[in-house]
Amino acid sequence: PIGIPEVQVAFEWPKTPADSQPLFHARAGHAKPGRTLLLAAKSDLLVNPQRNTVALAQALQQQGAAVDVTLFERVNHATLIGAMARPLRGLAPVLERVSGFLNPPSA
Repeated sequence: PIGIPEVQVAFEWPKTPADSQPLFHARAGHAKPGRTLLLAAKSDLLVNPQRNTVALAQALQQQGAAVDVTLFERVNHATLIGAMARPLRGLAPVLERVSGFLNPPSA
């Protein structure tokens, strides 16, 4: 359920199309096996991280994808991406996680 009126408008709530949610596509068998990085705020008040991020990770894993999922403390829906910028980097190691995912150590 979407509880914020401005967000409800963006997603045509309560008639939000099912295919607007990434989880729909993972469960529909559209996911291709590969590497996936999912990052979310552990206490996100806009998007439930358990129902969305963790469920998406599980659905992708069932499709054969390798999923790296992290739920960060001390950030919210907006500051999660903001933590990549120098002024907010102390909130969570988001930049390090993205960099490590994109540039894995050589085996």
